[in-house]
Amino acid sequence: SWLVLRVPQGCRERRRRVLPDAVTAIFATAMTLADFTSPGLIIPQLRGNDAVSVIQELSQALQRAGRVTDFLPFYHAAVNREYMASTDMEAGMAFPHARLPGLKELSLALGRSEAPLPWGPRGNRSVRLAPPARPARTSARARRTS
Repeated sequence: SWLVLRVPQGCRERRRRVLPDAVTAIFATAMTLADFTSPGLIIPQLRGNDAVSVIQELSQALQRAGRVTDFLPFYHAAVNREYMASTDMEAGMAFPHARLPGLKELSLALGRSEAPLPWGPRGNRSVRLAPPARPARTSARARRTS
């Protein structure tokens, strides 16, 4: 179906494809990060001392909270994604994430470390904050680009 959007006078009307109801509902309400996490998904003191152990710790938290049904495929996907292209940022944060078919909702687990953790291809960067996120459903195009 199509939707005609009215634009200011002097501009032509544009036809746009109507988004599915689920997508429209997401954008129709104001959302915050709190909508994607819960207290059990926030780990104020990570025990892990490298990228792999931190991803494991946060993936287990997602499983305990019922956000990920099967730990191992999600954990492997997040670690493999991290090895393909590191998600570390200059600000001392990393954003490991994974996309898998069948995940029902976008979720965010957040972990913090007092000591800097080696991160990146050769562990040459250090991070203190690592929130792995998992998108609910993605298009084939989005999966190819991540």
